[in-house]
Amino acid sequence: MLGQILMVVRNEQEGYSPEFFLPQWLVYPEHHPYNMFWRMGTGETYLMYLWEWRKGLSKEALQEYDAYFVPPADWKRDEE
Repeated sequence: MLGQILMVVRNEQEGYSPEFFLPQWLVYPEHHPYNMFWRMGTGETYLMYLWEWRKGLSKEALQEYDAYFVPPADWKRDEE
């Protein structure tokens, strides 16, 4: 019962979003960042939902998310 009460209270909090999206490299690790998978179908759909979800995060929450989920080396752009 306590868990159900906590869920009700949590859902009533302003700005609460029950959704959570993992970064694309964790959900689909078999696909390289430049793969066509991300341009159509399942990959593209996942990115659209992920980006919309990220837009709803506060600046602080987004910074915490990005600090926790650091992309692997092959997902980072070469900065020259």
